[in-house]
Amino acid sequence: MTFPNKEKCLATLKPFQSILAEIPQKALKAYQKDRLSKITTSGRVKSNSIWGYMIYFARKALGNNSRVQFVEHFGTVSIIIDGIAHRLLFRMKKSDRKGLSGNIQTKLSDAFHDHSQRQIFLLPNIDPDRIEIVYTLDGLGIRVDDVRAVARYGKQIIWTHSIKPEAKIIKSPVTPSTKKTVPSRARVRGDLLKNDTWKQEK
Repeated sequence: MTFPNKEKCLATLKPFQSILAEIPQKALKAYQKDRLSKITTSGRVKSNSIWGYMIYFARKALGNNSRVQFVEHFGTVSIIIDGIAHRLLFRMKKSDRKGLSGNIQTKLSDAFHDHSQRQIFLLPNIDPDRIEIVYTLDGLGIRVDDVRAVARYGKQIIWTHSIKPEAKIIKSPVTPSTKKTVPSRARVRGDLLKNDTWKQEK
């Protein structure tokens, strides 16, 4: 049995990594503007809608790239990248915090995650490494926390790797102040003592 090789998979993904990392966030924002998000609270509807937007944005960003193929089959879409001496097939999914995607168990999903057999249900003529690009949401479901490449065997995660760029922290220069200030209590008291009206009232 040969599991997806992490180094090869990540090397093949690298030229497309930043694009793939942005797609779930774009899809979520598009869904949030969608009329469906206002009329239903169904988690299944939300996930399916985001998935549809992900495929839309993936086609828009990668559809004209000769190294990328979109394969529509069995009611889903798989994406193939032809790398240098390495071919990678992946699907885009939502996952839990561990990176495990939720799939309705079918022959297709079983074959996708069973690396002991060829991909007879997907592409009978080739046998690429198979992984998933998954996204996780924050606790409120309004922001993408992470986007990862995940290799699985059945329900077991073989390896996982975040492809979301780390946020850059911009440090502003701090100029220490040399001006001496009088403590606020003493300053206020002094101002009041200069006020003749205050003295008369006392």
